[in-house]
Amino acid sequence: MDKYLEILPGKLLNRGYFLNNEYIKGVGIAFKYDDMLCVLKILCDNNISVLGGDVYYLESGLIEFGNGLDNWYTNYNEDERYDSYIERSLSDTKKYLDDTKLNDNFLYTAVVANEIDFYKLKKQLYTND
Repeated sequence: MDKYLEILPGKLLNRGYFLNNEYIKGVGIAFKYDDMLCVLKILCDNNISVLGGDVYYLESGLIEFGNGLDNWYTNYNEDERYDSYIERSLSDTKKYLDDTKLNDNFLYTAVVANEIDFYKLKKQLYTND
């Protein structure tokens, strides 16, 4: 759900690190810890869940993937409602961020889903169509 960037304030986006170069393919944006906390608050206020995310490392102005801490995710529970998943996914994300806040050079991205996307993904996982 790339449209989530549209709900982020311009000042916050300006502090982000856009990820689209020869080494990191795709369009996305990464944030330092404090800004990622702001992103989580905005996602929560807009009922958007965090499926997971990736960690990048900023070294001398270059963005590198990994450095031992590379991603996190929150699994779906088959009978889980979306509102419960939002709460759990944001809590898992906050815990992951807190656990990896070891270095100011870490950058974080979020893979997000609104309610429609959430139920589409769950249907794909839990049906044999």
